[in-house]
Amino acid sequence: VFFKVVAILAIVGGVLELILSILSYVAGGGLRPDLISDNPDYEIGMFFVSASVLLVASIVQFASGVAGIKNYKKPEKANVCVAFGIAVVVLNAVSAIVFTITDQNGVGVAAISLVIALVLPVLYVIGAFKMATFNKKSIA
Repeated sequence: VFFKVVAILAIVGGVLELILSILSYVAGGGLRPDLISDNPDYEIGMFFVSASVLLVASIVQFASGVAGIKNYKKPEKANVCVAFGIAVVVLNAVSAIVFTITDQNGVGVAAISLVIALVLPVLYVIGAFKMATFNKKSIA
């Protein structure tokens, strides 16, 4: 049940991240680079890199949620779910690192966003491991 709930949350989170990444692209297209910093081309470029990674992460997180719902009773599919979860962790970490590089508010905001971005994928990986071991025990 834990893994199924986390998979549903992954779907919801993936949709929310997708909306945020699209809004980032829209907002980024309207930014005035000359008002951002002394090096506006770098800032805008890094902004779009971060938004692109967020877009890919949102799609992978949504797919991981769908895979979790579809396979939560199949211990042989646990490795697929773990791989999805690890991919989301890596993509969210990269996005947070790029955000930290470009963030004008300091490392504190980026650290908080990194922790928030990693909570659900880490719970997803833990749930996939638990699902695999629980289902293997109940089959035996």
